[in-house]
Amino acid sequence: MKERLGKHNTTVTMGSDVGLPPELINGAVKRIGWAGAAYAICFAVIDSAFRFSVQALPEKASIFGMLTGTAVVTGVTVWALMRSKKISGDRKLVIGLCFEVVGALLIAMSEWVLPMMPEERLRGISAVSAWVMVFGLAVPASWSRASLAAMMAAWMTGFGLLVDMWLLKVPSPMPGQVIVWMTPPMLFAGIAVLLSRLVYQLGVTVSRERDLGSYELLEKLGAGGMGEVWRARHRMLAREAAIKLIAPRALAQGSAEAMEVVRLRFEREAKATAGLRSPHTVTIFDYGMAESGTLYYVMEIVNGIDLETFIERFGPLPAGRAIWLLRQICRSLEEAHAVGLTHRDIKPRNIMVGQSGLDNDFAKVLDFGLVKAIEDAESAKLTRDGTTTGTPAYMAPEMALGADGVDARSDLYAVGCVGYWLVTGKLVFDARNGMGMLLAHARETPLPASQRIETPVPAELDALLLACLEKDPAARPQTARALREGLERCEASRDWDEARADRWWRDHAPDLQRLTPVA
Repeated sequence: MKERLGKHNTTVTMGSDVGLPPELINGAVKRIGWAGAAYAICFAVIDSAFRFSVQALPEKASIFGMLTGTAVVTGVTVWALMRSKKISGDRKLVIGLCFEVVGALLIAMSEWVLPMMPEERLRGISAVSAWVMVFGLAVPASWSRASLAAMMAAWMTGFGLLVDMWLLKVPSPMPGQVIVWMTPPMLFAGIAVLLSRLVYQLGVTVSRERDLGSYELLEKLGAGGMGEVWRARHRMLAREAAIKLIAPRALAQGSAEAMEVVRLRFEREAKATAGLRSPHTVTIFDYGMAESGTLYYVMEIVNGIDLETFIERFGPLPAGRAIWLLRQICRSLEEAHAVGLTHRDIKPRNIMVGQSGLDNDFAKVLDFGLVKAIEDAESAKLTRDGTTTGTPAYMAPEMALGADGVDARSDLYAVGCVGYWLVTGKLVFDARNGMGMLLAHARETPLPASQRIETPVPAELDALLLACLEKDPAARPQTARALREGLERCEASRDWDEARADRWWRDHAPDLQRLTPVA
């Protein structure tokens, strides 16, 4: 199913896990299923032939029977799992790679059950060589997955011998025989990795070039837990954009009902965000959800750097400059709150600062509710069960406690945390882990910013930040406009202006060009 969305009627379909197209995954799953069935049949036939031809070694027939029986059960199980509709395609590919390793072990063990005859000098080429080649062609996988599975499968030729020697008392062969016997599987494993990677890369390339419709992907800008960000260009308009692809893996095994809940929630949030017109809010061009569950939205290219990286690179800001940026963030929130949209994940990494037109030190707020819409709706929960989502270091107490009634004032608490970060270069609370951070926000009283850094912080700004960090939402500034006006009344707000901003960027960061939001 394709979706025609956005003001440019862009048609987009994406594959599972922001990677392979669904048809390629489905084809690989079918091949794994047939490989499982063929594996079971071959071992059943070999077992029958072995019992018929090796009557002089009844104890070997019994041992071989146990191995072939295990192999038959393994093959049938894999065949059944590949037909299951409750398992996602990506998980089936992982099961297939595990089958590659386990299958190689059973093959190697069965090959060493029969002792070598006196006249034999070499065992021959292990069937594991063919086995890893089959999987290299049948199962497209990322470099790490393909390498791990193929090399482990190749090593099963030696490990299977060790297991047979330990459990079944198989005589130990000469070292030279083992080396010669293991060399072909290792070589074929290397070839299999290259083949698997080639199929995988071709699938990804075909998927992206075909599925992104009017947009051509130019370069990958970043990747994170939620997906990838790509620089793209509209084929007809020659306009550059950033495309964020979001693959909610937790939903891969969810029901169709859960996926529909996510789609509706994401669409509602995306429409609201796309309607925002503040110059300090990133512009959304297109959005949608593909058949596989991959969510995407197309946004403007933002020239600059996120505030987390900015402070880590250049250090804390003087009060006037911090106020300059906080006022712009408030302007973005003013409009969003006016239409009932709460960000719920205000943090330095979601705020870009840089150049917009001829203006420097220009702040833009990213990810208005879009990623949060996915997290809140996972497993069809939305927010009805008090699920806590957000970034612990910037989370308001009511959010940390999972309380009802999260509203615009929760965003203003996060703005206070961002301001604290800007002037001190430190988080409001120090904690060893996320849970400790949540408890600190819920229970502990923060120290004034002026006590966390040697450079002076004006008393007016100090008090305003602490007001934002009040535990009780009613004690905080009640609107983004009220907070902005409070910042404007600070005497230090006159210490920074456009001329100073232009001079700073020209002198300190001429290299920060066309850096876009990360995943």
